[in-house]
Amino acid sequence: MIKTIFFDLGNVLVDFDWKASAIKIADHAARSPEEVYHLCSGSEIARKYECGMITTAFFFETLKDEIGFKLTAEELHGLWSDIFTLNEKNVAVLDKIRKIYPVGLISNTNEAHVHWIEKQFGFLAWFPHPTYSYFEGCMKPRKEIFLSALTALSVTAKESLFIDDLDSNVLAARELGMQAIHLSPEKDLELELKKFDVKVI
Repeated sequence: MIKTIFFDLGNVLVDFDWKASAIKIADHAARSPEEVYHLCSGSEIARKYECGMITTAFFFETLKDEIGFKLTAEELHGLWSDIFTLNEKNVAVLDKIRKIYPVGLISNTNEAHVHWIEKQFGFLAWFPHPTYSYFEGCMKPRKEIFLSALTALSVTAKESLFIDDLDSNVLAARELGMQAIHLSPEKDLELELKKFDVKVI
């Protein structure tokens, strides 16, 4: 029986577009949009920031120097964070579910993006004990981040359902004994939840 439902953040509750942001940043930088895209989303310094190994201030000052950004680090911070759009349909489902089940959040993300999403959308306040990679010091699919989330809500794996857009994270959750939904773009969240007898009213 499902007692708690854990959500991923990116491509589940919010969608994001790194490439559009990279183009805007590159307009004020010495690097191409492709180079900016890699440094912002796939580089070693980006991974360290997602794992909380470096501070927000250090990350943006370093990134500013690396790409030759001509404006301030604060302006870079804003352009870098403005990549998200709300998935209104899935957030509406979350709003229904949270009135029936305890809900948790397990996300590979960083401090700047969490603060931006909090300011723009507000729904993060619905999660009493969110689990973020930058705070935990590790990222999905490592088991430690899942175990921390389960502990935070005092629930066992077998009583939990996890929703994520990446198959590797879904597999990791299942290996721990959690039930899981691989929410690929063509799937409807409400219909997927009903397969697990989750009430959505």
